[in-house]
Amino acid sequence: MGGTGANFPSLGDIMRPDYMLRDVQVYASDLDLAEEQQVIVEQLFRDYDGRFADASDSLRKALENLTSDASDPDVQDPQMEARMEEVRDRMRSMHQEFRNMRESGEEMDREQMREQIRDRMGQIREDMTSIRREQFQSEAAQGSMEERSRLIRAFGSHRKAMAQEMRMNLVAVLTEPQVEALPKLERKLRRMQSLGRGRLAGESLDLFRMTRDLELDAETSRQVEVVLEVYDLDLDAALVARDAYLDESSFGLYDAMRTMDSAAGLRIVRQQSEMRCAVRDVNDRTLELVAQTLPEATSGEFHARAMREGYPRIFSPTRVQRAIDAAREIESLEEDILAAIGSLETSYGAELEVSNAALLYATREHEADGLVQRAERQAAWMTGSERQEAGDDPIRARTEDRQQLDERYLEQLESLLGTEQYASLPGTRRDFRRDWGSGGDRWGGGDRGSGGREAFMQQFDRNGDGRIDEGEREQIRDHFRGRDGGGGSSRPREL
Repeated sequence: MGGTGANFPSLGDIMRPDYMLRDVQVYASDLDLAEEQQVIVEQLFRDYDGRFADASDSLRKALENLTSDASDPDVQDPQMEARMEEVRDRMRSMHQEFRNMRESGEEMDREQMREQIRDRMGQIREDMTSIRREQFQSEAAQGSMEERSRLIRAFGSHRKAMAQEMRMNLVAVLTEPQVEALPKLERKLRRMQSLGRGRLAGESLDLFRMTRDLELDAETSRQVEVVLEVYDLDLDAALVARDAYLDESSFGLYDAMRTMDSAAGLRIVRQQSEMRCAVRDVNDRTLELVAQTLPEATSGEFHARAMREGYPRIFSPTRVQRAIDAAREIESLEEDILAAIGSLETSYGAELEVSNAALLYATREHEADGLVQRAERQAAWMTGSERQEAGDDPIRARTEDRQQLDERYLEQLESLLGTEQYASLPGTRRDFRRDWGSGGDRWGGGDRGSGGREAFMQQFDRNGDGRIDEGEREQIRDHFRGRDGGGGSSRPREL
């Protein structure tokens, strides 16, 4: 189940020291170390760093030797290698066959050629997968995995012992007030090191950093500090529980792979996902509490910024928003067109808010399920069992809803600007768009390229006086909202 979002013990995680030399200055400043204390603490860190590096190098070399032994031609299965080479020969032969046809000028329907290639490549992929699966299940591969797991478990135990010894050495150097302050510093450093292990949207959000630069009055600052004190403890508890389970369960995943016990592996992945959700939920809950504590003038901006950072795929600027911002920079635009763009933006913003809320709900409810589903597909590959058909994906459905919303508003923006000006905007290439010919001109028919002020005035200057009055502006707003039947609709599916 590698590459599925499940937490296997990658060397990056395994060889991450619990104490880093760069943190000496953090200890010095946060604990207010005296000069002689700082010298001793720095030496403790250097000693730890050297011992950890030696242990890491030993593990790396052992794993490299294990990999080298496994790839030794003397221990490879000649029959398996011959079968794989035969499959590669078929792939090379197929490529040469179609290249010869193309160079000879032989007539062949392009779609027919694609179909033949797809069919033959499909069979080749199946044969390769079957051979790789047999290689994975071979005695040599299983033995290698078992030894790898043993080496990593031994290093994990040694790493834990080094960390415990390091902490006892630090405590011995500190005064009583410094020892009392140590847990808060350790939570801070754990947060700095552990938030990066997030896999779910919202899981890696750091609200301490997000609130650091807020300019608040004394009373509001005190209230925010109270919220963050609770957040500090809740987040640390969730991070410690998550990381402890990720590290320990990773060995269970190795064992599940080695014994082909997919049910046991999936139970671990589900629990890993739940632990990740617990971290994300602490961030989500505290984000709302901080926003509620802030003054109205600051709250909205803070909430929007935090959501963009925690859920960038949902709340980063969209293609429509970027295109509208760029359109406003076009110097030659008439005031009426600018006003219409403003109405377009208002209407889009209202629909986007609904669409984003649906996508956020789907993400929070179902993103963790995706980690388990990917693990299930990998388990099916390893065991050779039949892969289950992917069910409905609520996140994809909501994402498609929003893409359709963007398409509709980009079409209306193009009609306002005309093709030439529209083509100069970022993110509006035609290959991102539906075929215009199926829908006609949004301003009442005609060629797509006409657009611009002439088509705009023809559609909305109802009294023919050459300008857009307030009543006609309301008609424009209704048009963008879809109330007059001219704007189309691509509303998000209901939750």
